[in-house]
Amino acid sequence: MKIDGRTKQQYVDDVCECIFHKGHTIPDEERPYIISCIEDCFDSGFSAWDAYCFTRRTEHVNPDLPEEVACRQMNKIAAKYRNAK
Repeated sequence: MKIDGRTKQQYVDDVCECIFHKGHTIPDEERPYIISCIEDCFDSGFSAWDAYCFTRRTEHVNPDLPEEVACRQMNKIAAKYRNAK
């Protein structure tokens, strides 16, 4: 399976690069959770941009974002893919 012309590994690498190099200070112990989230986004058919937007709202990347706001925004992104099936 490819998304946006990328294999799963290319997709994960590209989204990780954006997450880890866009000024986000992320502790090393959070990285496995973030990578798993991106892999799940790939498996669900998310575009790379939506995977980036979705992952940025997780507590592992943005712990200061209020949970109700994060959940609402993440649900809105995920709904595009749930409704497409």
